[in-house]
Amino acid sequence: DAGKGVVTYFGTVASLEVLKKVLQNSLKELNLIGNDQNLPEKLKVKHAFDPSGKTVHFYYNFSDKSIAYKYPYKAGKSILTSTKIQKDGIMQFAPWDVVIIKEE
Repeated sequence: DAGKGVVTYFGTVASLEVLKKVLQNSLKELNLIGNDQNLPEKLKVKHAFDPSGKTVHFYYNFSDKSIAYKYPYKAGKSILTSTKIQKDGIMQFAPWDVVIIKEE
């Protein structure tokens, strides 16, 4: 649709830090930032659905350091350890860890 886009213009050279902030603000205004964009840098997530239609979240810690993260989705259970996680509960990731959460 012509005429419905958004442009952000810079009239100066900006630092990387300023560019990141401007980009984040623009993405927020366009409702393009969600939970996955707020992950710690080395923590990645993929999503899928099981045969019954329940959402499954696959977390990967691509770091040699432990990471703590506030789980933003519906309550679920780890497929690998049967540990339950509540929405907004703190998840702990060991170095190079994989955690698979199936929503209940």
